[in-house]
Amino acid sequence: MLDKQFKFTPGKLEKIRISLLVTFILVFILFFLKPFDMVSYVPHQKWYLYFGYGLSLFISHLIIIFIEDKIYLKQGKKWYVKNEIFIKLLYFLIGSTIIYFYHFLFVKTFQKPWTSFPVFVLKYTLPFFLMFLPLMVFYRNMKGEFYSKAEEKVSLNGTNKSEKYILKRKDILFTRSENNYVFVYYLDDEIVKKIMLRNTLSKIHEQAPFLVKSHRSYLVNPDKILSLNGNAQNANLQLKSFDEKVPVSKTYYSNIKDAVTEV
Repeated sequence: MLDKQFKFTPGKLEKIRISLLVTFILVFILFFLKPFDMVSYVPHQKWYLYFGYGLSLFISHLIIIFIEDKIYLKQGKKWYVKNEIFIKLLYFLIGSTIIYFYHFLFVKTFQKPWTSFPVFVLKYTLPFFLMFLPLMVFYRNMKGEFYSKAEEKVSLNGTNKSEKYILKRKDILFTRSENNYVFVYYLDDEIVKKIMLRNTLSKIHEQAPFLVKSHRSYLVNPDKILSLNGNAQNANLQLKSFDEKVPVSKTYYSNIKDAVTEV
């Protein structure tokens, strides 16, 4: 259950927009519910203080955006239920801490910062967090998405400026180098086509690092491997949607075998 994939919102601007929305809602609720003791403050001072709570929440949200993006990229653009639970708990902890110290420094209704923190959390930040949690989960499900590596776009470039092609990762079959050129074999509506780039195989590998080297002249898309035939001395690959065999040299046999196992 915890290792089940969960939707993720990769766009930073989209996440900042929802952060601003949550901040606005918080300030609006504080203005009408008035949960904190601000009797001694004049009206315009209260507005500034309410804005400070919203700013504290917004800062917390920006920190969380940075952390969750790091986790998302480190996991190969995957997001799981356990990540979502962790990030929400971390959001609650960071948000509670920043808002509390803002409250302690500017509203000044507590005299002992450390002993008053648990009381503040239970009385104020926890109820607000539980209020916003359904909104955040709903938003993630509505705007979030599951990462599909198959739809990832790959830019393949030659040494000439005119040699630039954008292909979907799922369409690339393999590449073959010959003299100073690299031929890229790919699918276009289930029809095998090829493009020619003036470049080295190593440079193409840098542009498409998901490809696996099977031979000194070949790079293969591991998602397209149907079977590995033969042994380390004499092996070849059968690819999906491609009839010809792709050679596998002894040097790269173990790497290809590992790639086949992971597919």
